[in-house]
Amino acid sequence: EHMPDIASITDEFGTTALMVACDHADLPLVERLCSLGSDVNARAAIDADGFGGHTPLFHTTVTLACQNDTLARLLLRKSSRITFPAWTTRST
Repeated sequence: EHMPDIASITDEFGTTALMVACDHADLPLVERLCSLGSDVNARAAIDADGFGGHTPLFHTTVTLACQNDTLARLLLRKSSRITFPAWTTRST
């Protein structure tokens, strides 16, 4: 039986195992997934309402389980590209 590659598998929303590990502040698992080649720059799918596109780094900043920057710093060291979308607001 073929086992899926845990480093690259996604669910129907484009969520990766690395995103879930970051969400749960599981440092040993994050380190392991990175060593297996998980894409630290992966982006989840964007739905019809425009929600989504989150990255593993996003998950390190929104979780309440982790009150330090260890996971974020790890991902930043492993990343070849960090981009931030340009947000604009219009005054009416």
